[in-house]
This record gives sequence, C-alpha cells and structure tokens, in this order.
Amino acid sequence: MPTTASAPPRPRLLWMDVYRGLAVLLVVLLHAQTALVDSGLERSPVLSAVNAAVGSFRMPGLLLVSGMLLTLSLRRPAGEYLAGKLRRIAWPWLLWTAVMLPLFGWEAGLEPTWWLNGAHTWFLTVVFVGYVLGLLLKPVPPFVIAAMLFGAAMLVDPEAAAGSAGEWLLVLERMTWFGGFFFVGAGLGRWREDLPRIPWPFMVLPLIVTGDWARRAVEAGRFPAEETWPVMTMSVIGVVSILWLLAQIPDNPVMRAFAWVGRHSIVLFVVHYPVIRLLRRVEAIPDGLPGALLLFGAGTGVSLLLAAAYPWTRYLFEWPQRSGTSGASRRRTRTSA
Repeated sequence: MPTTASAPPRPRLLWMDVYRGLAVLLVVLLHAQTALVDSGLERSPVLSAVNAAVGSFRMPGLLLVSGMLLTLSLRRPAGEYLAGKLRRIAWPWLLWTAVMLPLFGWEAGLEPTWWLNGAHTWFLTVVFVGYVLGLLLKPVPPFVIAAMLFGAAMLVDPEAAAGSAGEWLLVLERMTWFGGFFFVGAGLGRWREDLPRIPWPFMVLPLIVTGDWARRAVEAGRFPAEETWPVMTMSVIGVVSILWLLAQIPDNPVMRAFAWVGRHSIVLFVVHYPVIRLLRRVEAIPDGLPGALLLFGAGTGVSLLLAAAYPWTRYLFEWPQRSGTSGASRRRTRTSA
C-alpha cells in the first residue's frame, strides 16, 4: 500500500494563487503609502481609501489561504513536514529579518523580539508557528484552535505595557490574532475544492455585506483593526466571498499573471520592504500618489526580477535542497508547501 508521502500532488488552484498575488501586491501598496508618511511627505487620499477598503481582507486573507494548505502538508511524514517548513519559511524569515538590521540599527538584533516581530517578516513568524502548532495539535479540530487563539488575542493589550514587555505582548497579539485566521483557513481547507461550486444565490448576501464593510472602512478613513468577534467574522466572510468570486472568473492571461505573482509571493513579501525603505531616503521623491506609485513600482519591480530569476536566487528564499532529494519530492514541495 503506498504511503501518503508518495501520493501524487494535487494541482494548484488558480483562484487561491490569484488571491495570494493580489493580497501581497496590496501589502506592497500599503508599505509604499506608509513610507511616504514616515518620511514626512503627504499621503495619497486615493491610496488611503484603497488601503482602508481592503485592510480587513489583506493580511487575514494571506493567513487564511496559507492555512488552507495545512491539511495537505500534514499528510507528509513529520520529519519531511518540519524540514520543508524550516527550509521554505524559517530560512527566509531569519535571513530577511537580518537583512533589515542595517536599516533599523544593528543593536535591534540583540533583542529577541526583533527576530519575532522583525519589520515586516512577522508574517512568516506567524505562518511558521501555525504550521508547528498544526503538527503538535493535529488531533484538535482547526476551528477549535482558531477560537482559542482569537479568544486569547482579545485578552492581550500591547499598549498596556512599556518597553520589552510591550514588545513581547505584541508578539503574542500577532501570534494569536493572525494565527486564528491561519487555523480558520485550515478548517476550511477540506472544502477548498468545493468553494467554487457554491451556488451564486448563497453568495449574494456575503458579497453585499463584504462590500458594505469595505465602504464603511473608507468612510471611517481606516479599516477596523480592533480584535473583536465581529471584526473577525467580517474578515472571514470577506475573504471567503472574494475567494469565491475569483473562482468564478475563467482562466485567462490576467488571472495567470496574478497567479504567478501569488506563487512567488514569498519573494515579493520579503524583498519589497527593504527596497522601499532604501528608496524613501531619496529627497527627490514626490508627495502623494506619484511618490507612492514610485515606491510601489520600485518594490514590486525588484521583487519580480528576483522572482523571474528564481533558479539563480532560490537560496535567498529557501534553504538549498539536499542533492540527494528526488525531483518528485521537489514537485510535491512546490505544489502544497
């Protein structure tokens, strides 16, 4: 009887990759906008509205989609499972957290919380911890884990403590709140192939609610970042609704382009921010929309070049594979890691 490790990989789902690609591009856009503000330049009202509208679905969506692959990954032997997460998540997390040290000060590297919070790599911290918890708590239903994490997040208040205590609480807050979305995705993962087949009458109300939530965020000038059950519920409804909507779009060159970005989302995620941080020091950067688009274009452009050169830049984003690893094993890693 064949083992689970030798089972043929399932094909990638286009709409999941498209969502991941769109979400990571929106992260770049957010950081381009905030870089202007951090530099004392004027923000773009247009981009402020965009960032407010998508804020509830951007990072929660990236975590939820990542969690949808947990069940598939857990079919591997534990050693292979952990080795894959160390190679493809822990390595870029540590490497690119270290890359940010010259921009934030070398002394930051002496703080343990830097390696967990980083500057933008905290997302990889949450994903890695989520996969480890998924293995350790394998018998526990993912939705139960999600509920416990969300409940814990609502008890954490990083602003209530100063100094290093506040930093540790921030780590805990991110691990629990965003970890909750990871395990919601893990719970939904078993139905991911059924999601596109939900009849449209059942999705009309969730789509209307999602649109209204985004509209309210634009009117308020920010997305609701409070850690409450209603905010969590609306984020999940919004992410699932957008995933369903993307799944209804026929395969076409535009969808495949965004899906390619999604398959290389790790590259865009870790590379864009140091590029933006370096470029924002240039005094000639204009205010508003032109400046934000310049930073967005630079961060995205450099990232896409490194993604296109992945056979030569792979070591920047995953620990080199052992020479004895079979091609079939590598294909399994690319398909469901």
